[in-house]
Amino acid sequence: MPAKYYEFSAIISIALVYLSYVPQLKLNFQNKSTGQLAFLTMFLAFGGNAARIFTTLSEVQDKLILIQYISAASLTGLITLQILIYGNKGAKVEGAKDTKKE
Repeated sequence: MPAKYYEFSAIISIALVYLSYVPQLKLNFQNKSTGQLAFLTMFLAFGGNAARIFTTLSEVQDKLILIQYISAASLTGLITLQILIYGNKGAKVEGAKDTKKE
């Protein structure tokens, strides 16, 4: 692949990482809840991205790929932290009926 296409695709990939995680982070913060996000899923995504950081540093040493994995690890780490802080309580939907019986 020509270098200009490689750089373009790497930059687009970094942008997609932010576009996929930042809205979720913002929504979690606004709701003070993570809804139904699974701790294990986010923790494993964080761990996988952290492992890719070390692999990239030792094997490839490509700065664009490294930035992508650092971004993904940081954002999944923040979501994991939100799950720990807010608990895994479901978000209340405005106008929804409470089904608890007293």
